[in-house]
Amino acid sequence: KIGTFNITGINSITKRQHMAEWLKEEKYDIMMFQETKRNTSDVEKGDAWGKYITFYSISIDPKIKETEEKKREDKLPKGKGKGKAKAPPPWEAPDFEHRGVGIAVHRKGMKYLKEVRPINGRVMYLTLNAQDNNLNLISTYAPTAQATPEQKDEY
Repeated sequence: KIGTFNITGINSITKRQHMAEWLKEEKYDIMMFQETKRNTSDVEKGDAWGKYITFYSISIDPKIKETEEKKREDKLPKGKGKGKAKAPPPWEAPDFEHRGVGIAVHRKGMKYLKEVRPINGRVMYLTLNAQDNNLNLISTYAPTAQATPEQKDEY
């Protein structure tokens, strides 16, 4: 059973646990997520996800992420006293992912997994061995109506 879900953020461990429970109850083998808002392209397994392995794709340039993290570290208070100016809220930072896509695969399906390809924060796909052919599944998060024509063209 395969599905798709606009998760509107998956950074909370509690939300990931609830999602894993729901996937198990509904007997999903693969779930494709949109709007994960994750700030790292990575693979997550065990713990919150239970029997699911979850792959994430984001749009943030690693160099921008590194620069922004350094700026935040420099603004942290040092020693006693008030410290330096506060960093902007995370959702205003250039390295905050407003999009993000992901794909959760149940452990039993991993033997069919041939490839996972993160493209950017709007598109990723996985390829499964399906008898004599490959099956490609694409998780995509299209721009909303409020997006600029340039953003829509880029998509």
